[in-house]
Amino acid sequence: MPYDSDLFMGLVGIGTSITTAILDTGGARSMCDVETAAKLGIVWQSAKGNEFGSYQGVGGHPVPYAGVAKGALRVQFGEKAVLYVPQMKIINHP
Repeated sequence: MPYDSDLFMGLVGIGTSITTAILDTGGARSMCDVETAAKLGIVWQSAKGNEFGSYQGVGGHPVPYAGVAKGALRVQFGEKAVLYVPQMKIINHP
């Protein structure tokens, strides 16, 4: 379902869980917030400082990633639409 001009929202399967996700067609990285990662059982490694880089936050200010998922993830968008994410970035989104 369209969410914004460059964003679409829908149900996706990650591992053995189903969640609502926003697909940013203009995005450059795969990200998941800390709370959603915990609910989905995604095991991740906390960043030390700016160890894993940063993304553009509100107003274009750089925000460091909270960490990265340990290992690749399989994200299923439909019966035949599967995406393998080699490195999911974890963000601390309020």
